[in-house]
Amino acid sequence: MAKWTTSKEVNDEPPRCENCNRRPQLVPMRFVMACEKGHLGDVSWDYWAHFGAKEPKQKGCKDRDNLRFIALAGSGAGLQSLRIECKTCGVWRTLTGITSRDTVKAMNLRCPGKQPWEYIDYSNKVTPHCDEKPVILQRGASNVYFSSIRSALDIPPESTYQEFGELTLAVTNHELWALIRSAPNGPFAGPAIESIAQTVGCSKEQIELIVRQELGDQKPPKPSSSDATDLETDEWLAFITPQGEQSEKSTFITRHVPLFAEATHPEPTSALGLLAQLIDKVVLATKLREVRALVGFSRYNAAGPLVKPDLGRNLKWLPAIEVFGEGIFFSLNEKRVHEWEAENSDVAEVGRILEQRRQKHFIGSRLKPATPRFVLLHTLAHVLIRQLSFQCGYSSASLRERIYAGKNPDGEPQAGILIYTAAGDVEGTLGGLVRQGTPSLFAHTLLSALERASWCSSDPICRESPGQGFGTLNLGACHACALVSETSCENANVLLDRGLLVGTPGGVTGFFAEVLAAARRDSARATDDEMEATA
Repeated sequence: MAKWTTSKEVNDEPPRCENCNRRPQLVPMRFVMACEKGHLGDVSWDYWAHFGAKEPKQKGCKDRDNLRFIALAGSGAGLQSLRIECKTCGVWRTLTGITSRDTVKAMNLRCPGKQPWEYIDYSNKVTPHCDEKPVILQRGASNVYFSSIRSALDIPPESTYQEFGELTLAVTNHELWALIRSAPNGPFAGPAIESIAQTVGCSKEQIELIVRQELGDQKPPKPSSSDATDLETDEWLAFITPQGEQSEKSTFITRHVPLFAEATHPEPTSALGLLAQLIDKVVLATKLREVRALVGFSRYNAAGPLVKPDLGRNLKWLPAIEVFGEGIFFSLNEKRVHEWEAENSDVAEVGRILEQRRQKHFIGSRLKPATPRFVLLHTLAHVLIRQLSFQCGYSSASLRERIYAGKNPDGEPQAGILIYTAAGDVEGTLGGLVRQGTPSLFAHTLLSALERASWCSSDPICRESPGQGFGTLNLGACHACALVSETSCENANVLLDRGLLVGTPGGVTGFFAEVLAAARRDSARATDDEMEATA
């Protein structure tokens, strides 16, 4: 074993053993030490090997860097077959119990108190300090790194493309434009923008949009905190508000469509007719732009403090990517959702159970509140993603969800779902998903998804389960019926229950239970008619 330092590094060369003639390449040890505050460091292997030594020679060993890592033959494949040995005094110790918190506590190991990329100048005798008890983890374990990613859709007015329009010409020909162009981040840019907005008769936001378009990478003045609004609410309003004509170069292009064409509107008592009473709006997003930013990460505990991704450089920007795609947005009838929530105590009980579990779970702070409305929409999004993947040929990871189940600042509730294909490649940008949202076709797709969700191959165990999945944060939902790819779900594949969709026998009242009952009647009636026609 070798303790590697930056002084030993050679450009374009991997680390190599200095004690061997053939100089084989070194590989990092597979275990690291971390704490819930996000610190990460190497295990003190010399301390590990000498801890518990009984002979005086081993206790007083001065050579702490002459170590060997040995895999014992014939000892099995567990940690008991791996040991650290001091070549100077001969003391050794296996890795048995290395991942146990009790072992670390008994050894009184201290947290490194820093990140691997942080340089500590020990000449001033000031060492990093952290009171958190560390744990030893495998270097590739999933709990070494919990990323926190935020995403947002590009929506109007920023998404609207304007090239040399009348408003743009009026702004760029204004006498104060030269002042903004010379110093877009200067102290006089804000007042100049307000003055131009009053002169040409438009909003300050429109002027800022023109500044971004005309000056390229130079950014306009940042809006004040009072202008900041909830991103989810802005996206919801952008979808439910019809747009006028849009340039093909805009990054948010939507089109409102009916669930059924006028000539094919179903009977009110049929399954499709009842479904139409539960769906409020259907919006086809022929072009979407999504920005995903890494805001930080935590270690060991997903709910722990976030570590900034700037490697301690105090940067004012975040690493992010932009992806383009298309999608289908639809909202449920708010009156029917409110009645369903208020009139069924069994529905409220499901929300209460999952919300209690969410609050106690270590990732609960990163999840949305488990209201019956949210669980309903989340489960519906999952079964629809599975149906679209099966029906349209999309890969399971190419579809994503966005759930709108909160409230606007004025208290107006939301109940909508966006299924989109921002996958970072050409798949899902050729109109395939948008076509599934066209009149009549989307209704049949949605009905098929509900019918498939009404029965799971693991039923009745799945539907009647008191808790399953990660931390028992799901009820009637498993891999056979409702779970999707981790990259497709924005809520870690939890807070799901098919019972709120289709109902359970003598239990939960499903929001779409009447639709499914009508579908079975329609199917039976069609079968009878076919038999009569054959006879």
